[in-house]
Amino acid sequence: MTFYPEKYCPDDGHPGAEAALRHHMRGQILRHLAQIEAVATGPFFAGDAPTCIDVYLAPLLRWCALYPRGDTAWFDTGAFPALMQLCRALEARPAIRRACTSEGMDQRPFSAPLTPRPPEGSAT
Repeated sequence: MTFYPEKYCPDDGHPGAEAALRHHMRGQILRHLAQIEAVATGPFFAGDAPTCIDVYLAPLLRWCALYPRGDTAWFDTGAFPALMQLCRALEARPAIRRACTSEGMDQRPFSAPLTPRPPEGSAT
């Protein structure tokens, strides 16, 4: 809903409906991330092996930091230090490093994301 608000807004000419939805959803995302940040040192985030929460949450954080291009000032990774620690731990894993290489991503795809530059094809 944040990335493609036009798919969720009525097509009846309400000017600003998409911007209003995007603004609302960004607030919701930040609220939910703040809740996750508050418990990020708890039992779901402890341990050496990444959990499904880790490997799902890190790309979501990446997408918030990158998209839509030119409209990401609302998202500050610095507001989520515990989640960024989780991201850095994932980035140190060999599988993530291999994926970064094959997908044209820098070696910090979650904690300091940059637009990917895949060796072939397109990132979009």
